[in-house]
Amino acid sequence: MDIINHKGVKVFSGNNEDFFSWFNAVEARIFATGINIEKVKKKSKEDGIIYSFLLSVTEGHPVLILNQINDKSGVEGLQLLQQRYIPATEDAIAKLKQDLRNSTWTASDNVDSFTGRLLVVVQKLERLGVSTDVKEIQSILATSLPQQFDLAMRFIRRTTPAMSFHKIVAELLEEERLHQRRHETFTTTSSSSIMAVQRYSPQQQYQQHDSSSNFQHRGGNNNN
Repeated sequence: MDIINHKGVKVFSGNNEDFFSWFNAVEARIFATGINIEKVKKKSKEDGIIYSFLLSVTEGHPVLILNQINDKSGVEGLQLLQQRYIPATEDAIAKLKQDLRNSTWTASDNVDSFTGRLLVVVQKLERLGVSTDVKEIQSILATSLPQQFDLAMRFIRRTTPAMSFHKIVAELLEEERLHQRRHETFTTTSSSSIMAVQRYSPQQQYQQHDSSSNFQHRGGNNNN
């Protein structure tokens, strides 16, 4: 084989968040052609094929790195790209993990907005090759959500097997809807109770009696 088909492999332009997923796809495609990267010797035919393949799936800064290789070695190209992007990727992973741990619920948040922010960070970590344990998500939610979700979170954390992220969000959304309905019912009932208290209070009855007397008095004058 003189070339490696790059169809289906995304072009890498130097974005740290994309490196791990891109690199894994590149290695998988190379191995799929029957080339064992660990056994490829520099300046061999396979080495040149890998180099050409790398040029076809890169753009921008990664291409500049590959162009610096005098021997046009694909094996060396893979090594240089790892040296350049893995440290930066590890820094990005550390920052994202910190962002996840420091996530806090704000006064303007609801379940959808808060869990949406968490999901964005989780997905960024996944693109970097890092999966987030659902137990960690549960812990973040348990310490961040308002008290009204305490019962739901106890149920979620006791459920086995552990719920997926999307299942947890669904449970919390349902709890939020129930809380809103309870609040609306309480508000309506409280308003009715206040009106009833005002209607039958001694002061209100006195005012009603006084108004009635005045009306009768005025009516009596009119009759005269």
